[in-house]
Amino acid sequence: MKPDPQNEAVSRRNFLKISAIWAGGAWIVGYPVARASNHVTNSAPGRTQGQGTEYQVLTTDEAAIMDALADCIIPPGDYAGGREAGVTLFIDRQLGRYLHSDKAMYKTCLAALNKGSQADYEKVFTRLGEEAQIRYLTDIEAGGYNNRTGNWGDYIPSSFFSTMRDHCMMGYYGHPKHGGNREWVSYQMLGLPVEQVPMSP
Repeated sequence: MKPDPQNEAVSRRNFLKISAIWAGGAWIVGYPVARASNHVTNSAPGRTQGQGTEYQVLTTDEAAIMDALADCIIPPGDYAGGREAGVTLFIDRQLGRYLHSDKAMYKTCLAALNKGSQADYEKVFTRLGEEAQIRYLTDIEAGGYNNRTGNWGDYIPSSFFSTMRDHCMMGYYGHPKHGGNREWVSYQMLGLPVEQVPMSP
């Protein structure tokens, strides 16, 4: 019997809502999101027209890695994925504010993640195909890199992954004034009313 598209949409929304509060352990928000070009700006995340990047903590290379990670955690589909929704900008802003204690971790671990990808896949993370990226991150999440010290410094790769995943979810589902959830994309995806709240910086 052919699945009812309405029931399928409801099931997907329920799954996404569960993922949004970090229950169930699923880190890929699956299908969420094919881009809603009528709702989400096509300007590159973290950039202002005619200016350089807005990033205050992350370098251009670190932001590119983080963009790739954000799209692995929340892949693009019918709505914008993590990159286009501004998750990297959210993380960058918060690393200079409430998440400042995680700044060194991101600096160390984003570089280590790239070096591990180069060593094991002969390409930096941003150059890997989607399947290879997912396989690599799945290994990190499962603890496969926890015994590989060196590039990761004092940080545990699986713990970094868990923290980074949670921060991606916070950016995607939080208030747009914090840098993520651009144009309330996660609310649109879940069929929730868009909050009409002034978005002061």
